[in-house]
Amino acid sequence: MYTEVAASEVVHGVKAEDETPMAETMMAVAKALEAQGGTTITRIVNIDKIILPEEMAALEVLPVREQLLVFLSVIGFEEQVNAALAADADGLSAETVALKEQIQSRIAAMDAAAYAEFKAALLESFPQEAIEIDDVEYSFFVLELEVRTGDEVRYERYGFRMEDGAWIFTRLEIGR
Repeated sequence: MYTEVAASEVVHGVKAEDETPMAETMMAVAKALEAQGGTTITRIVNIDKIILPEEMAALEVLPVREQLLVFLSVIGFEEQVNAALAADADGLSAETVALKEQIQSRIAAMDAAAYAEFKAALLESFPQEAIEIDDVEYSFFVLELEVRTGDEVRYERYGFRMEDGAWIFTRLEIGR
């Protein structure tokens, strides 16, 4: 069961009412989660359905921020990731850049049938849906994180709406 967080409530340094771009939002969330220390483990729900086991193993050793940026880049949001990185002094590690390029190269080299399977898995695991807000239809995308701190597991669904060519943070739901 999920509960929507009030748009004005700050969770991991972000709030939906600010309507920040997707990559900036997820970078802030990742930094906040990483600051919690070694007992917090964060995982992108369903990522294992679109990357290979060896890619997953390489991804899991990266900091959460870099995991999220690789994920967003390889599923088609690289422009937003690059824009967010341009304003961020930390950049990406060489290992992260290499992994991102490896995954992107694998996807680019797929034949039509393999790419169709990949695209179907991507849309099933990370659908973009049409929603209506105040009589205006928007494309909506949800990214779900599993956050483990000790024995406690919490799921966080970050919702993004396409507006003026950019995906912006507009909704957060928390589940246990």
